[in-house]
Amino acid sequence: MDAKTQLNHGDRNAMYVPPYDALLHSIDTSREALKDKQEVTIPTGLFRFLLQIAVANGDFNEAGYLAANPDVAQALRNGTIDNARMHYIGFGYFEGRQGGTPDVEERWYLHSYPDVDEAVKKGKLNSAREHFSMVGAAEWRSPSPRYEADTQQWKQAAKAA
Repeated sequence: MDAKTQLNHGDRNAMYVPPYDALLHSIDTSREALKDKQEVTIPTGLFRFLLQIAVANGDFNEAGYLAANPDVAQALRNGTIDNARMHYIGFGYFEGRQGGTPDVEERWYLHSYPDVDEAVKKGKLNSAREHFSMVGAAEWRSPSPRYEADTQQWKQAAKAA
């Protein structure tokens, strides 16, 4: 899906989703075959598309993304790209670019993760934001209380495989 198509879908907050059985058929499986499986193999294109849908429906920190990615900011100013969010959905997320995720709530993060608080107090880290961007997200830590449930759902789903 190209960025413009994704933008149009994202603006509506609704999109057509094929029937479950049709998707299962497209990956050569069925409900019955999945009953005893812990894993399923899907084409990379489908995996990427599903992630794009999730990313498109997530919060986006445009100011943070542009600050962390001066080349994207320049491309936006030059008119090379139309929209920072669409760049993130179509490319930046998959390139591992920083800054697009929601801001870290510093006080909450330090209170919730005492090891990070201790590291900041000892001068090993500058901030909760630094920890989150360096390793916290990869450790399934939430940037704020607002995203705790989402973080846990992603963690459980990813670890189930």
